[in-house]
Amino acid sequence: IRGRTRESFLRQETQLKPGQIVREAVIRQDEQRLKRLGLFEQVTHRLEGDAQRVTVVYELIERPPRVLNFGAGFNKDTGIFGSVLYRDENVGGVGQQFSNSLQIGQRVFQFDTRFTNPYRESTPDRLGNTVNGFKRRFGSPVFDDEIRLVNGDRVREDRIGGGAALIGALGDRWQGTLGFNYARVSLRDRDGDIFSQDADGNPLSFSGKGIDDLFTLSFSATQDLRDNPAQP
Repeated sequence: IRGRTRESFLRQETQLKPGQIVREAVIRQDEQRLKRLGLFEQVTHRLEGDAQRVTVVYELIERPPRVLNFGAGFNKDTGIFGSVLYRDENVGGVGQQFSNSLQIGQRVFQFDTRFTNPYRESTPDRLGNTVNGFKRRFGSPVFDDEIRLVNGDRVREDRIGGGAALIGALGDRWQGTLGFNYARVSLRDRDGDIFSQDADGNPLSFSGKGIDDLFTLSFSATQDLRDNPAQP
């Protein structure tokens, strides 16, 4: 069933190739691999022809890959705000993923943008990758409500930065992600003004200026045993 997914990409993801002997076990493996892409609501197959010349037809029904949401709200910290979320899990018809969330208000502007080219079992020698950029503001998880600024406000943390990571196989259905990340962290009040000290004169940041640059190296390992990420 025609959709956004490229036929060349689907042929790459199937083990059974033209001219090979048809084996039911290989067809079942191909179905499972197509399901694990998370792009289809339904994956089935049928056989055409006879014992001398068989055509294997994979019937795929795509699920909606795009999401677009709008919202609005109010809270005492940010005031009135509006938000929009866009996500596409099949960019270019090859299963690449892009997402962007944006929130704008009286005292808030933040975003989170991410692009991912997943690692594929069909191309084990090619690493996947992901890049992201963000700007966020939230109540500081380090300084609780007992720590106050000179103006009596509580401490807010503002982070802006991004990162990049490589994704590869570690074993049976295991994937590892190695990333490098950067964030500029600043300590602020509700109006967005930077503060270097709390009400008692204690420094809020390592630099003593209310702003720190944070570089981190991250690693994670995950094992996903779902037959279909979209509909397990």
